[in-house]
Order: sequence, then structure tokens, then C-alpha cells
Amino acid sequence: MFTFSVVLGIVHLHALVGQHFVYDLPKPTLALNPPYGVFLKGETVTLICRCQCPLTANRYYRDQNYMTERKSPKGQCETSLSFTAQQGYDKSYTCECLLSDISYWRSSRPSDPVQIVTRDQLSVPSIFMAPDSGAVSNGEMLHVTCRGDIRSTGGTFYLYKGLDGKVAQSHSVSGAEGTVTFTINIENKDSSGKYRCRYQTQFAGREFLSPSSKDVTITVKGAGKRFLLYVGLGCAAGIIVLLFVVLACFLISKTRKTRRQNTERSEALSAGVTIQETGDHTYDEMIFSSHPVNKRAEVPANDHQELTYATLNMGALIRNEAALTTTPDTSLYAEVKKK
Repeated sequence: MFTFSVVLGIVHLHALVGQHFVYDLPKPTLALNPPYGVFLKGETVTLICRCQCPLTANRYYRDQNYMTERKSPKGQCETSLSFTAQQGYDKSYTCECLLSDISYWRSSRPSDPVQIVTRDQLSVPSIFMAPDSGAVSNGEMLHVTCRGDIRSTGGTFYLYKGLDGKVAQSHSVSGAEGTVTFTINIENKDSSGKYRCRYQTQFAGREFLSPSSKDVTITVKGAGKRFLLYVGLGCAAGIIVLLFVVLACFLISKTRKTRRQNTERSEALSAGVTIQETGDHTYDEMIFSSHPVNKRAEVPANDHQELTYATLNMGALIRNEAALTTTPDTSLYAEVKKK
């Protein structure tokens, strides 16, 4: 019995040093628990390696260097490895599945690597929209989803609008929720713009605020076209008003000119002057009549009263007045007769 135990131990030892390994098992999956993108220093990290049953043990590697081996409990097909995140643990991790047979060990190829990142601040949240284009019309709803590493104590997500850091919405969650969706009612063009999110959570009695996510842009359909339409209508209205002003000024000027010409014509006619009108309705020349205008008073035939009358010589009136003042001769402007 003792001899048999020694022989069996030698066989297993021979297998463990890699002499009889057959790599025919399916590749395992390796996962992080919790699945944080960034672990804070001092947090507990758990690696879980899942294999196809039956399973004897799992081997864990850090940057392809052997770390440790975990035996699988009977009837289970996975093992786990936990440690504290700290400086120097930012490495790539893999695992393998082992199954012990009578004469050899069956093994799998390494799993896909899992990266562990340790920092003093939280990971950057991810953000996306529905619809993806971010283009919606007035009255429609747009959904903005934000995802972050909320710790077991819970936390709060914040949605910011614009570059001034103004909080548009906030949403508190428990430790089991790492994703929230904000609903934006597109009421007018003011709803358009850039949006981003952050989250706040607690660990070891301290509050941590994540960095900002990338920006997403919401566009209200037709807002730009309406703006151009309003600008065009405003310009058209301005042009129409300007035309009315110009037309009114022209009519006022024309009316004043016509009134002035009519006044001049009336004054000339009252003075016995004939005014020549041109084709453009202007009056550019005045001609005095050369014929004398006789003004006689009608006297009844049987009236023997003495009548004094005067005859005006209009020809003499239009002569050069300068000659009248320089010559000593007298000119007769009126003849006074008695009858």
C-alpha cells in the first residue's frame, strides 16, 4: 500500500513538472469582480476563472509569469483569486484550466488577458445617445445614457450642458446600478448644444468625483433653416420699408416743387405776365406783352360829367430802367386828359 502511494505521487509529480500535458481543454474565460475600469488604491480585486467541467484546478499568471494555483471545489467549474489593488499591480492577467487524468494532465490554452488599472481617481464615464445622431425635432424626446463605476455605497450621476459646467439633470443610484438614462424634452433650439456627464461615489469614507465624459452634441432639426428664414424675412421687410421711405420723400419733394411753380405762375399772371411752360412742366421764361393795355372807364352817352382817365404804356414799362435814371429826358408813362 505504501509502495502504491509512492508510485502514484511520482506519477503526479512527473505530470506537474510538465512531462505529460495535453492541451486539449477549451480556453477558459477570465473576469474581474467588480468589473471596474479603474480600481482605487486599497480596493479588493477578484479574478474569476471559468472552465469547462470537469475541472481539477486553475493556474493564474501575471504578465505571463506564474502567480498561483487554485483547486476547484468538487462539482464546480471555476475558481477565484482575490488581492488588494496597489501600486505595481497594473498588469495583464490570464488563467489556465487543469484536469488530472490517470497517466497525464489535460490543460487548456491561456485565457484572453484582463488588464487591472489602479489609480487615485475614478474611471472616465462613457456616454451615448438615442438616436445616435443626436438630431431631433421640436417636441421629440432624446435619451442620453451615462455609465460609470459606482461603488457598493451608491452614488449620483450628473448631466452637464454647455461648457460652463451647469448641471442640467442629476440621478442618484444604488451600488447595483452603474448606468442611468437621462431624458431630454426637445422644446426649442435652446435644447441644442453639447452635453457631458460625471458621477460621484464613495469609498473608504471618502467622496470621489469622476472626470468628465466626452461631449455629445444635440441638434434641433430645422433650427438653422428657421433662423435663415427669419433673417431673410427681416431683410425683405427692411427693403420694403426703405422703398416706401424713398417713394414718400420723392412724392413730398414733387408736391412742394409743383406748389412753388403754381405760386410763381399765379403771381406772374396777376402781374400781366405770360409764362412759357416747357415739356417737363417747368416755367423758365417770362415775356411781357408789348402792346399797351388800355383801361378806359365806360361813360354813358348822356352823362356830361367830366371824366379823367389814364392810358398805361406797357412798352415803356419794360424798357431798360437804367436808361431812365441816366438820361435827363422825361418819359411819359401816362397821359392825363380831361374830357
